[in-house]
Amino acid sequence: MKLVEQHVIAKGDPRYVRIDEAAFASKNLWNLANYSVRQSFIFEHKYLDNTDVYHLVKSSDAYQALPAKVSNQVLIQLHKAWVSFFEAMQQWREHPEQFTGRPKLPGYKHKTAGRNLLVYELGAVWKRDLDRGLIAVSGLGILVQTAQSRETVDQVRIVPKGDQYVLSPPTNLASFPAWSMAARSKPSTNCTTNSARTPRRNSPKRTALPLARLIASRRSVIAVCSTPCTRPAVASSI
Repeated sequence: MKLVEQHVIAKGDPRYVRIDEAAFASKNLWNLANYSVRQSFIFEHKYLDNTDVYHLVKSSDAYQALPAKVSNQVLIQLHKAWVSFFEAMQQWREHPEQFTGRPKLPGYKHKTAGRNLLVYELGAVWKRDLDRGLIAVSGLGILVQTAQSRETVDQVRIVPKGDQYVLSPPTNLASFPAWSMAARSKPSTNCTTNSARTPRRNSPKRTALPLARLIASRRSVIAVCSTPCTRPAVASSI
């Protein structure tokens, strides 16, 4: 089980521009890589996984526009989208009545309006800044304050959502000390956030965490739950 601490960075925030540029570059790489995969699959009936595509795009401007670790994560995202497509095709062949039509190939993101998820694995997160209670990543620098540390952060994800970005460092509960885990075994009734939200209909009950008291009040929205908070979905195609 993982905790998710979320920070919302809205348009107009000084950090928004550089994040938006990186998400745009991520889109460019997705489209370039996806073009290679689609061409190979359609005309040669051969699927190119993320390793195959890496050797095709590693010298391109699109790949080099982002830190290598971030670019590699884009290729992994694309590979997962294609794997999902193949799984859907298999299910469609076996149970076509469950579908409204034939599953579609992973598509391209809009040339100008499209943005793509940014994933910074631990190697792309600056450890010294984590020790100071800050999240800083390769290519973007310092972004937000955090209650996490290098022992608890697995990765940092920046998800485009309309005119804002949601930054979250998923954390591994196994990294927390035993006393903290024991405290979490006594849940209360509500998920604690620093901004009031209307609960979604039919959503599972959430419980408050002692960790929420450790998170200082900030301009960014932070949500911490003892059950995994719902992350914004990133579509594999437009």
